[in-house]
Amino acid sequence: MMYSSLNNSLADNLASARLILPEILIAVLLLIVLILELLFRKHKSYLLNTTLLVGLSLILGVTIQLCRKCMVQESLYLFNSLLVIDPLAIFFKLLFVLASMLTLLISETKNKADIAGIGVYYMAILGGLLGACFLVMANSLMTIYMSIALLSVAFYLLIYTNAKQQSTEASLKYLLYGITVSAIMLFGMSYLYGFTGTLLLNELALVNDLQNIPLFALLLSIVLTMSGMLFKMAAIPYHFWAPDVYQGGTISVIAYLSVVPKLASVVVMIRFISPFVNIAFLGGHLQNLIAVVAIVTIMLGNLSALLQKNVKRMMAYSSIAQAGFILGGIVAYSISGVYSSLFYSVIYFIMNFIAFTAIKLLQVITDSENIIDYAGLGHRFPILGACVLIAMLSLIGLPPTGGFTGKLLIFFSLWESFQRSNSPLLLSLFLVGIVNTVISLFYYLKIPYVLFLKNENSKATFPPLDFIEVGIMMVLSFLLVLLFFNTNVWMNLLNSRPLIRLDGSIFDAFYSRLNF
Repeated sequence: MMYSSLNNSLADNLASARLILPEILIAVLLLIVLILELLFRKHKSYLLNTTLLVGLSLILGVTIQLCRKCMVQESLYLFNSLLVIDPLAIFFKLLFVLASMLTLLISETKNKADIAGIGVYYMAILGGLLGACFLVMANSLMTIYMSIALLSVAFYLLIYTNAKQQSTEASLKYLLYGITVSAIMLFGMSYLYGFTGTLLLNELALVNDLQNIPLFALLLSIVLTMSGMLFKMAAIPYHFWAPDVYQGGTISVIAYLSVVPKLASVVVMIRFISPFVNIAFLGGHLQNLIAVVAIVTIMLGNLSALLQKNVKRMMAYSSIAQAGFILGGIVAYSISGVYSSLFYSVIYFIMNFIAFTAIKLLQVITDSENIIDYAGLGHRFPILGACVLIAMLSLIGLPPTGGFTGKLLIFFSLWESFQRSNSPLLLSLFLVGIVNTVISLFYYLKIPYVLFLKNENSKATFPPLDFIEVGIMMVLSFLLVLLFFNTNVWMNLLNSRPLIRLDGSIFDAFYSRLNF
């Protein structure tokens, strides 16, 4: 019997391996980068950058092919249910690969022939990508923990690779906060395992055995377990790291950090809370707790951003506020709420890369991170100024950008959920979101105001802009506007076969496939 079980387990692992081919290729690419780093002394940056772009293009194609071959018709559990593969995971893995490629294209190292330790930078990018890909497939508390740990270690190294004192301090702070939150999360997971005797999120025991657990102990264990996800999202009360880390890191690293861990955490949080939503005595209390976190996150992020003069710190607090809006869709406990969070996650991906690419160019032009030093540059560089304006309008949630549509969907789902439950906290979150959207006008529009309405500080000759980075901004800005005028491009993709199938109020099964 033991041998039969072992054989079945091995067969399952072999069958599962072909469905994680993108992750296998990422690991192989990481080894190739390590070998090239050891073998070559000169022109390593060009060689490694080209190798990574080619490798990531291959991985992108394999991931798309995995979906187009209809290999994943529904949620498939891999490696004895440690991982789950479905089109939701595949779609976000595509986003993460694209984010990695964009990070390389705007990287500060791509035009430098030889930098000490450059291989660590590229390996850390791949490590972060690998951790994020496993995180969106995690179906066990163990794989959630290990994926977050891999993701964290990669970003500790990425922030440190700037090799400046400020970056070293930022990396150390991120490391210390990360270790602390990791311990808190592991503590919560140990309680859940003790209550249920299982680590798997799809086990019936996870729900059935929780019925007799005291409410306070159960809520505490769930909230502690969610600490790692909230930390990666930069949500309250685990947001402290964001301003210093954003200020200390390079622009390309910050752009990567602001998107990949946050979006991976959104997916894993949906998977994690789905078993608990339909427990009668627990679902409402958990919803209220997440709503409070979202309210405080939005308010603190926006109010703190108002006081910032450094553009990186402003974007850090912006990232905190945006995490609150994404949580607003999740807390609605409805299919429309989850759709809105996922839609807004895609919009956030686009507008953040526009914003940080533009900030990088402005920093190259002025050698400054202070917003006031960008005065008048919108007239000197009109394309750059226009892209900044589009990104800022989208971050606020104003037309004609996809950010408007994303926030509108979140507000709609919150109002719909409030009408169904009459929860005062959902109404409060709805009102706080609207008020803070107005508040965000005052700091997001500060950059376009300085660019176009302030007199230029200097008439000096500026270096030419990197045409690749300008091209990236233009393409992403076009997509952002397109998603306002033709939202159906995305919504039809989601609804062609339901992204998430709800049974009562549990969002426990994901859509059968995506048509790319």
